[in-house]
Amino acid sequence: MTRMRTSVIRAGRIEIEITDQARGRLPAAELLRAARIIFGARAGRRPLTLTLLCVGARRMIALNRRFKRHRGLTDVLSFESGETDPDTGRLLVGEVIVCRPVAAREARARGLDEAGELLLYAVHGWLHLAGHDDGTPTQRRRMAAAERRILKKLGYRRD
Repeated sequence: MTRMRTSVIRAGRIEIEITDQARGRLPAAELLRAARIIFGARAGRRPLTLTLLCVGARRMIALNRRFKRHRGLTDVLSFESGETDPDTGRLLVGEVIVCRPVAAREARARGLDEAGELLLYAVHGWLHLAGHDDGTPTQRRRMAAAERRILKKLGYRRD
């Protein structure tokens, strides 16, 4: 049976609902700061909710196959919502799913912190939800530059 921990963290009008199906630390304070950097202007007008799900390899493979029709493991998936919670009036921006085993492997290979790698994946997914794309080489360069700027503001280095 999968052990899940769900928590909600808030800063101003931004709320992040985190469900961790894999064991380990998620950098909650940095996640909030990153969300405020990316969505701060939008949150000034309306309260926002972001959903972050941290999963293991088997779950990520199944999600990647089901929703993206790709075989194999991936680091992050994002799904835009844009709906309004009828009970709270909060804008449900979307869900980002990150894979802890991929983060652990990539962090080890680069000599980086696993929490920082997971933070990168969340930032990448949230940038997609904020309208960024990485389908062309130019878009990938712009998105990578945005990721580096955000991570630098949060005190994480990224090669």
